[in-house]
Parts: sequence; structure tokens; C-alpha cells
Amino acid sequence: MKKAFLLVILCAVLSFTLHGRLQAQCYGDFNCDGVVDGADLALFADSYGSIGCSSWLGKIEGTVQCESGDPVVGATVYIPGDSFVSITDDDGLYLLRAVPDGLYNVIVRMQGREIVRHVDVEVVAGTTTLLDITTNLCGEEVCDGVDNDWDGAIDEDLVGELCELQAGVCAGSQKICGGLAGWLPCSLTTYMAYSPHYEQTEITCDGLDNDCDGLTDENLDRACGASSIGQCELGTQTCVDGQWGVCEGEIGPSAEVCDGIDNDCDGSTDEEVSCDDGLSCTTDSCDSGGCNNVLNQGFCVINGSCYSDGALNPQNECEFCEPSTDPYSWTHRPDGSGCTGGTCSGGTCQAP
Repeated sequence: MKKAFLLVILCAVLSFTLHGRLQAQCYGDFNCDGVVDGADLALFADSYGSIGCSSWLGKIEGTVQCESGDPVVGATVYIPGDSFVSITDDDGLYLLRAVPDGLYNVIVRMQGREIVRHVDVEVVAGTTTLLDITTNLCGEEVCDGVDNDWDGAIDEDLVGELCELQAGVCAGSQKICGGLAGWLPCSLTTYMAYSPHYEQTEITCDGLDNDCDGLTDENLDRACGASSIGQCELGTQTCVDGQWGVCEGEIGPSAEVCDGIDNDCDGSTDEEVSCDDGLSCTTDSCDSGGCNNVLNQGFCVINGSCYSDGALNPQNECEFCEPSTDPYSWTHRPDGSGCTGGTCSGGTCQAP
């Protein structure tokens, strides 16, 4: 313990000898290594109490503020030529510790320039000198990317000029401060940031003037309906009083038929359609947008009924089906052909 005490006394003597007065090395430099260490100071104070450096040194503390009373944040408060420096906090407070007694100049610098100088500030060992500093150089905050009013914030609480568009959802929109770029001209980004309902071109049916041209939901129409494929056509809805109206003009799908049109609007034409004419003697198909009912060879179709080659007319046995002559009409049997009760002549049965 005695050795440590002598070491501290030697530190103080050497410091005083080299600098003409007790300097900050003793403030916490318990091991005299030239480094100020708060842990060393605490250890020294615990060991020696009032014999520590605090009984030989004083302090200067206070606030730096504007004439308005607002604190100056981030200012450098220092004593020229010595290692006594403090930076003001968010409340403008500063503290210069471990200052030997004497008279000092205290200077405040902000943003690279001196703003205040106090001359012959007296420090008494073991006491605190209160020095509240006021400057008249605090500026008014403007949009320039600089902390003009020295409150620690940049370009805060600024009110920009109104934007060009002030109708509808743009009412009250203002220019935005762009820092070093100054006030930014109002743009699509500005209006969209101001209102989530802004649209450069009106497209939403909501009863609002979204494009800020003084008109609400003007000329708003939209397509409606299920499909525009095949025979289907989309209709049109019109915005009325912030609501979409009924769908007008829509043409919807229908059952597929053989007509060369995509009736059911599925992208295919005349698929799986029936061209059945109900006759067993025809072959039915849908070709080129129409039904083809081809009569099978060896048959006649007369009055909507099928007859095989040579079949007699049920109503006149002197007529028969002869496809090679006319497959769609009865052909007369040769005169003299036998018939019930006589012979055929001119297509009729004559009695003898």
C-alpha cells in the first residue's frame, strides 16, 4: 500500500514538474502509464479517499443552448492547449473533468467553427465551476441536409410548399425535403407516398378523385363476362356512384352444334356434335360447319323412310325403290308387271 501511495505522489510530482501544474494524467492514471483509465481512478479513490486526484482538481460543467432555450447537441466544448474536451449530449450538457485550479478560456465549436469563447473561467481545486453557455448563432432549420438549429436532428419539422395537384386525394400534399438536394419537385412518388389512393390515371371505381383532376370516377368502363372465346363476347360495366353497374352486351356460351362456330366457347369448334338424321340407311357426320347425311349404297330414302333396293311402295305395288334411277322417289315398275288384281301400267295396277 505504501509503495502504491508513493507511486501516485511521484506521478503527481512528475506531472507538475513537466507541465507547470497538475495535469489530467493523475485523473485516473493510477499506474502513471499516460492512459486515463476510469477503473484505475476508482481503485485509487477506494484506496486513498480524499488524497486522490479529485481533491487536487476541479470541474467545469453546464449546458450549451441557443437564445431560444433549445439545447445545442453535438457541440465540442474544450480548453485550448489542454486535453479537456467534452461533447454536448441531447440535453446540451457538457462536463470538463480533472481540471487543475486556475483561469482558462473555454471555447465552444459547432460544425467546424467557433461559436462561443469564455475568457478567464476560474477553476478551484475540489469544486465544480458552473458555466451555462448561450449562443446567438443557432440557425433556423431549412431544407439543406444540415442541422441548422443544432438540435441533433437534420431537416426536422419542415413544412414544404403545396404540390401542384390539390384536388381529390391529393388535397394537402406537400413537397418533400431531399436533404442536400433541397425541396424535391412533386412527382408520382410524392403523391403515392401522400395518399395510397392516388392513381396517375383514374382506374378505380371508388367514388374518389384518384388522379386529382377535379373529377370523380370519370369515364370508367371495364370489360365483364365469362369469356371472349368463340361466339362468346365480353360485355361492359360502367362505374356509377362508386359502384360497378350491371354487365351489358355480354354473349355467353350455348350448346355446341354443327355450324362451324365454337358455341360453348371452349376453344374447339363442332366437337362431339350429333348430326344424326334418324335414318338407318345414312352415314352422318359434321364437316366444314354443316351436317352431312350420306345415303348408303343400295338404299332409297322416300318420304322420310329407308327402303332397300327393289322394295315395293307399300301404298302402290306398281312402284319400287331403284337407287340407280332415283334414290329419293319411287320408280314405276315395267308395264305388264303383275300386281294384285291385274297388271301394272304407267305405275298403277290395272284390272284385266
